[in-house]
Amino acid sequence: MHVIQNNYAPKCAELAEAENSHGVFYGACNFKCAFCGMANRGDRGGDISERLIELTKSGLNFKFTGGEPTLDRRLPDHLRLVRSLGGRIFLDTNGSNPEALGKLLDENLVDVLGISVKGVTPEEAERISGRPRRLSWENVMESVRLGLSSNARTIVTLIVYGDSDAEKRLEQFYGLFRDSGRVYYKINSLFKTRRALASGLTKMDEEKLWEEIQKWTERHEDIRGRVIFVPNERAVHEFGEIRFC
Repeated sequence: MHVIQNNYAPKCAELAEAENSHGVFYGACNFKCAFCGMANRGDRGGDISERLIELTKSGLNFKFTGGEPTLDRRLPDHLRLVRSLGGRIFLDTNGSNPEALGKLLDENLVDVLGISVKGVTPEEAERISGRPRRLSWENVMESVRLGLSSNARTIVTLIVYGDSDAEKRLEQFYGLFRDSGRVYYKINSLFKTRRALASGLTKMDEEKLWEEIQKWTERHEDIRGRVIFVPNERAVHEFGEIRFC
């Protein structure tokens, strides 16, 4: 586990005036995603409570990410501490652990929930995550349902890569959550991680993908204002690189 001050740009247009979030990273992950460069970074251990308290002096936004943070038994206490200090909490998860997530949501410990789906079908999710359907699909859909029934703003992320039919994938992505009326759709370009390159995945041209996203929102006006595009690695840290539709 480690912490980086003011590391993440806000991913919602409504939060544009908010400062970057402090990043709190948990090392362990139960997925083996073909495109991920962030899993199993190792855990430095130790108590980070004093560090979290110190960081509130330079900003109250905190993003808890991984790896997979819900696997760490220390996460609830970290969230409670930040909440007690008046912090705004962003939680990233792969959605595989709805039982743990549900408890956090019941305690109102999450303001913005980000769930990354590993595909638009159960088969793709299994293949990309390297995990069985129960973990990579059924639990993920249950986690989305829990998010949408809570007070947390729920953002669902899909990575679109170069060898896929972007129009078809975006339509399938829309179809998964079109009846929710609340989900924010976040589309990420593929980042050129070592694992992605080894898996043979390629990055789709950023402008071509943006064009497809704009056409997609024109076809489905009900999602306008709820679409977020992260075109490159810079957008992770720089709000000006993120696009909204």
